[in-house]
Amino acid sequence: MRTRVPKKGFGWVAGMAGLALVLLVAGAGDAQTKRKLSMGTGTIGGLYYIFGGALAKALNEAVPEVEITAESTPGSVANAQMIQAGKMAIGFSQATAAYESYNGVGWTKGTRHDKIRALVALYPAALTVYTLESRNIHTLKDLNGKDVSLGPAGAGVDQFGRNLFEVLGIKPKRIHNLPHEQTAKAVGDGQLDAGMTVQLAPWPGLKDLETSVNKVPCDSVIIATPIDLNRIIKIRKPNTRVYYDLQEIGKPDMNDILIDFLRGRKIKIKK
Repeated sequence: MRTRVPKKGFGWVAGMAGLALVLLVAGAGDAQTKRKLSMGTGTIGGLYYIFGGALAKALNEAVPEVEITAESTPGSVANAQMIQAGKMAIGFSQATAAYESYNGVGWTKGTRHDKIRALVALYPAALTVYTLESRNIHTLKDLNGKDVSLGPAGAGVDQFGRNLFEVLGIKPKRIHNLPHEQTAKAVGDGQLDAGMTVQLAPWPGLKDLETSVNKVPCDSVIIATPIDLNRIIKIRKPNTRVYYDLQEIGKPDMNDILIDFLRGRKIKIKK
């Protein structure tokens, strides 16, 4: 799935992957007067960092008993590690990374981060793979043999992307760990084939897409992404959106996977 833009411009492979941003917190402790807390966000310039600074300001104004400081970190995995180690009280995390952290699966290699708790689900996030039109990348399989950045090491999307590549049998030429804003710039400059991010739209990198689309000399823009780009960027050209159906081919399908999941946890399934 991608937006087709004549000549230069960005192509996008985007989809909802059951991802969400959750706010993690350490297990409850003793109450104190004017308690100082640190909150792990993400890399400077990224959405976690921007969102975290605003959230810390709002909480400090609303709850005078605490003083929260938003700190720049690599992201989801690093935040879970620091909360577990007692070096941080609150942290942002991708839902998949939080699940793996608490249950001791995936990147944790069997080590449970049992001190973390989910405080609140903040927003649904879209898994987005972006590339230049000239790279001729149409599907995830086309990332075989390509230079791809998955965001900074310690970010949730880094672990999610590596797991996704393993499951799908995709072998990029090289996986880079650049911060999200640097990744977007490197893709736009042609230094990387593609970048991957999990963000709430519109994230700062989408401004590059908006600029690119509006600079391209063309008669019309065809929008074929799962969400209508007109809702998140301003396209100052004639445009139209196309729709399509997705068909599951082969087994197991999503229904089979969900049934196995529920049975494995002894959850009753209604006929």
